[in-house]
Amino acid sequence: MEDLFVFMCSFIIIFIVYLIIYIVKRKKKTLKEMKEFDILASRFQLSRKNMNENKLGLIIVLINSLIIASVGTICTMIDTSLAWQLLIGFALLMALIIICYSIIGFILKKKEGKRNEHKRN
Repeated sequence: MEDLFVFMCSFIIIFIVYLIIYIVKRKKKTLKEMKEFDILASRFQLSRKNMNENKLGLIIVLINSLIIASVGTICTMIDTSLAWQLLIGFALLMALIIICYSIIGFILKKKEGKRNEHKRN
């Protein structure tokens, strides 16, 4: 129960911070310059003009918050030395980033394929 409380508190704090950063970038109209968009566009050969920056930005805020909060919670649950916790945390962080962004990329690629097919017909 304590671990769930740690997860929820850390998730809410991280989500609020990311949301504030997102709102500031949206007001400055610099959402297109986010590195996450560059990574998704280059890795999955996506068209930047077909991406909905506002919706995708909120999804990225949510995914990043979940990743950071879950890795932090899992690392605090493990009863090992600090060095092992950091090593496990780093490996888990990289794995979750790759998995989550790959899922987002595949979904965007699928939607882009459907859009292109509708334009041809």
